[in-house]
Amino acid sequence: MQFEGPIIYTHDLEKSVRFYTEIFSLKVERVTKDQFASLRFSKHNRLGIKQSSALREIPGSQTMTFTETAIEELYEVMQKRGVPIVQKLADLPYGKTFIVTDPDGNWIEFVKRS
Repeated sequence: MQFEGPIIYTHDLEKSVRFYTEIFSLKVERVTKDQFASLRFSKHNRLGIKQSSALREIPGSQTMTFTETAIEELYEVMQKRGVPIVQKLADLPYGKTFIVTDPDGNWIEFVKRS
């Protein structure tokens, strides 16, 4: 078994796809009837973005965490691109970390493990 990736929910599919492709350079694999988009992280990992249509599909309530070795440089890039930062770069017991948000308010945490 292999983990493929999360599905997050959005109010605006086009805006979310643009954010993840422009800010994180993910590649669009497919878009289905303006309801769902599959974006590629790598050969085996994807991010699904679904237009919210059910009560349980709450945009802005998800958190994704990524490890990053060049965390200081990435933090500067996020600042320069105007990505909303909800937690500034900080040294915590488990490593250096910061958190940004996507257009729906989902948290994206980056960690350089110590």
